[in-house]
Amino acid sequence: MRRIRFPAKQQVVGDVAPRLASRLELTHGLPECESRSDIAYGEPTSAIALPVRPGMTLLEVVIALALFFAAMAAISEILHMGGQTAVKAQLRAEASLLGESKLNEVIAGIVPLTPVAEQAFEDAPQWTWTLTVEDDTDVSIKRLMLTVNHLNSAGKSDHEIQFARLLRDPTIFQSSGSSETAIESLQNAVAP
Repeated sequence: MRRIRFPAKQQVVGDVAPRLASRLELTHGLPECESRSDIAYGEPTSAIALPVRPGMTLLEVVIALALFFAAMAAISEILHMGGQTAVKAQLRAEASLLGESKLNEVIAGIVPLTPVAEQAFEDAPQWTWTLTVEDDTDVSIKRLMLTVNHLNSAGKSDHEIQFARLLRDPTIFQSSGSSETAIESLQNAVAP
């Protein structure tokens, strides 16, 4: 309980204790004061008993700080994951553009239809591409596999995307346009 002490040289007008009690909504445990003579000034026995206002204890502060830091850790982890997802999406989009561009160059004949290993892109040196060319079960079809890798600052691959495409063998169709018909060139290619 807190106690209020009146200073010794302060002039008191009327009955202070009942007015103070009504202002603080205290009705229990107050001494009855009928006149100024009942209120003693400056003595410890003349104090008015007031309820202790509960404050925050050290334990409550520590618990509040622990909750705050736990929430901040969770929020920072969510922000970190969001940043990583954004970087991966950006890398995937860039790899798609580079890979489709390189496949279109192969189909157009700008890049020869031969296997290529770990070649850097001219416009983006941190990206490399690998091309594998395989014969499909059908003689006139080639299977193209293009792998695009992103190299981080340490030189290691941190993002990879693969493209697959089936392509007609251009050598068969180029030879079919000369003296032989297309059916005869296909039959010659299949025959041992």
